[in-house]
Amino acid sequence: MCMMAHLLGVLHLSVVFGLHNGGHYDEGGALDQLENNIVNASTNDMPHTQAQRPSGSSFVQTTPSELAGISADANPDPAIIIPRVVKSLDFIYNSAPKSLYPRVFQILTGQEWHKQDMLRRDGIPYWQKQSTYHLVGPSNALVAFTFLMAATGAIVFGIILHALLVEPEQRIKRLARVTDSLVLFWLSVLSLSILICCVDVYAAQGIWLLRDMEDTAQFRKTQDFATGPWFLYGAVPGAIAALTLCITLAVKMCSPSMATGAYDDYLNANNVEGGDCGRVYKMDYLKYLAMLFIVVGHFLHLPSFDASPLSRVVSTIGWSFCIGAFALSSGYNTPVQPKDMIPRRRARIIGIAIAYLLSMTLYIVFFEYGFKKLVHRHFNEEKAGEWIAYLYQTMERGPLDLDRFFKWLFGPAWFVLWYLQALIFWMLIAPSWMTLRFPFFCSLAVSVIAFHFTVDAYIYPFALARTLQYFPFYILGACAKLYGYDRKFLAFASDPYTKFAAIASLTVLLAFAIACPFNNQRELGGFLYPDQPIDFSLFDRQRWYWIGRTAVIFYCLFNCGSIFVLVPNCRSYITRAAGNSLVPFVFHYFLLMLLVSVGYYGDHVPQFGTSKVEKWRPVVTLIIATAWTIFLFHPPVAKVLKLLIMPPMAWLFMNLRKEIGETRPAPNKGAESSSLLTKQLKV
Repeated sequence: MCMMAHLLGVLHLSVVFGLHNGGHYDEGGALDQLENNIVNASTNDMPHTQAQRPSGSSFVQTTPSELAGISADANPDPAIIIPRVVKSLDFIYNSAPKSLYPRVFQILTGQEWHKQDMLRRDGIPYWQKQSTYHLVGPSNALVAFTFLMAATGAIVFGIILHALLVEPEQRIKRLARVTDSLVLFWLSVLSLSILICCVDVYAAQGIWLLRDMEDTAQFRKTQDFATGPWFLYGAVPGAIAALTLCITLAVKMCSPSMATGAYDDYLNANNVEGGDCGRVYKMDYLKYLAMLFIVVGHFLHLPSFDASPLSRVVSTIGWSFCIGAFALSSGYNTPVQPKDMIPRRRARIIGIAIAYLLSMTLYIVFFEYGFKKLVHRHFNEEKAGEWIAYLYQTMERGPLDLDRFFKWLFGPAWFVLWYLQALIFWMLIAPSWMTLRFPFFCSLAVSVIAFHFTVDAYIYPFALARTLQYFPFYILGACAKLYGYDRKFLAFASDPYTKFAAIASLTVLLAFAIACPFNNQRELGGFLYPDQPIDFSLFDRQRWYWIGRTAVIFYCLFNCGSIFVLVPNCRSYITRAAGNSLVPFVFHYFLLMLLVSVGYYGDHVPQFGTSKVEKWRPVVTLIIATAWTIFLFHPPVAKVLKLLIMPPMAWLFMNLRKEIGETRPAPNKGAESSSLLTKQLKV
């Protein structure tokens, strides 16, 4: 024990005096100095500290609340001689990168932890015990999955049968409409199947976890191609979907009657082919639903509730469309041509920038003078520190002063505010980007490349990696408005067959969310949630990972398209409230922090999926989050709160008042044509 205390003392001095260099961290030099200090201090006590630096890579994910050092004797039998020292090593998290932990362990033990059976555990079975499939119960998940897939099959075969049971002269045109409508469904199934296959291959390659510290250190077993038990469940539906799409394409190319534009005639007949189709209210409904899922997902996705099946289902569904829907709507409603960048549009960009700075100020002030005081009042020092460390959004710790305030203000975005940074970037670059020959596919290529960016591109201001990963959604929304895709898709969405196909597509999403056999935080999350570099989310860099991320992008787009098809295209209270979406987006996290600080979520849970909560609590939280979202969306409430982050600024800009009084949007031709098309396309 004296030797251990001496080692920890040397380790602490190494970090404090040797690992800092003017506020910048030099990992290589720090590790060398750390090793030299420990070796010099314990040459006689620990003969194995002269080991060479590992040639392989081990990737680490650290939570602020679970930081520990472990050591074992080099011999196979003896017990661990250095126990977990979570509190003693907290300073490493504040002073060194996450990759220090395996190295510290190797220095203390003389060997790599993932080669010792007594310290490692097989990660995939451990993770999959926390999947929705196991949390719901295999039998319950199988029953729900079977029922939903049977309903999906009934819908698909029902619309095909309905098209066949008509007069021969109408049958060809009906079949053309059915095949066009089912393209949305088959593309959704194909993209989901590719994602399932990618996740299954990732799981089959395996991973080692450091025992009792599963969120701290991970090491991939192999990078060779392998398949698991769920590969066929993804490959077979994907093959069927791909074959059906190929047959559909071949038939339309070979048969002039099937290739006839089933919707062009309706567009021309209803005078929707020219100009702008007016305000598309469907976009407002899409944005409202996306915001609702974002808020509910944040309220349910804290570690305390992560073991709840409801939390897993909501997060899987929400991340399958919500951020993509927001970016798509933003791109559709933003001018993307240089000639459209009039002073009023430029003022809007400046307004969003000011909203971001004011929102950051509110978060910083509330966190320091509200959240911290409340959490210390309801928890002891240890538990309060765990929650504060978990919710800290910056590595720049300490009491708030003027210097630290500006470092936080102009540093990485806090909580959800990264989206405002991304929106500013998109609005500035889109007019030039749209001059490219293929703007969407270029943005898709950039998004896939950004998926492989290093950690710096995720934490520095403007979070460039995350910004670029959602860039294709914004550009697709801009292309829909610029090139008239919105007019054709509105006509496509008006067909009753398309609505049934969209229902079938979303039913598949629900079935997957309920019966997902993968851990949506670890296995699925590495592809679905691009909020970390793949070194920390997937724990290695393999060239084929871009396939899974591309499948996620298209799957999100097809889910957005399915919801777009089903929501109405008429003005209502929701469309009026959706215009204030910035208010719930910014302010919903304040209630979340308040609930944490008063003890509603209980003690902080170090590892995701390990908490046990009452079954009623996630349901009540879902109701609270929904009610809070509706309250923030309510126009009178949103109007007042909006003044805090977007005060009136027309007086700052010359000639802006004159511009605002100019041309207003044209009447909504989209809604009128949609109702006419629905009447003509009645089955």
